Amino acid sequence: MKNKMFKRVISVILAICCIVSTLAFTNISALAASNARNKAYSKVVTSLVNQYGKAKYSHNDNAILGVNCVELIDFNNDGKDEMLVTYTTVSEKSEEFNCVLYYRIYAFIDKKAKCVKKGIYGKGVEIGERGGVFLCYTNKGVLLVTEKSDYDFEQEKDYYYVTSYSFNGKKVKAKDKLSSLYDGKTDKSTRKINGKAASEKEFLNKKKTLLFDRFDAEKKGQIIYKKGKVKLILTDSYEKKNRSMIISRVNKNIANLK
Repeated sequence: MKNKMFKRVISVILAICCIVSTLAFTNISALAASNARNKAYSKVVTSLVNQYGKAKYSHNDNAILGVNCVELIDFNNDGKDEMLVTYTTVSEKSEEFNCVLYYRIYAFIDKKAKCVKKGIYGKGVEIGERGGVFLCYTNKGVLLVTEKSDYDFEQEKDYYYVTSYSFNGKKVKAKDKLSSLYDGKTDKSTRKINGKAASEKEFLNKKKTLLFDRFDAEKKGQIIYKKGKVKLILTDSYEKKNRSMIISRVNKNIANLK
């Protein structure tokens, strides 16, 4: 009887040891994969900083130039972080705007940091005209949402675009495209959602599901601001205090990758 009890105890102990060993191995493997991913991302960020500079406020351009946002985000809910990077440069080719805002999404694919999407999310003279980057949280993952505007002075046309992007683990695809055109010569506006004509109400209702007024964050004094299922990470600000927090956060996030 004692032998049977002893054998049962030993079996239970061995089973527990096996489970603990498996969990430990899984955690070590996950940690190793995370370290390899962050190392690859860090190498990319270092290259971008060398090319575009560290985040720094420019009084002449009234903007935070250089790499001003580095965030790890699991866009497709697979437990593996992708990396969002934004940077701002000065354009000397245009008299209509001085700053151009770029974004890039990197994913760790085949043991390498691969750029799966890049583009412009804003340009202009005033901070409020330069657009913004939003994150929209859904059951299937996180959407990157860009908002930008443009103006044709000669034709007196004002363009406005909102686009959401999803990531499936390999590619980034546009999910929703909103566009608005105001013609100053005719004083008329046309709006479209995914290529189809939309009323002002339809356009605004759809827009509300993807983003909000970035000045909500400015007023609150928060560089990370979430409203419902939408989050905004400020990459520039009118407020000196906010600018300092933006620069501090990106520098900290870059350091944490190493």
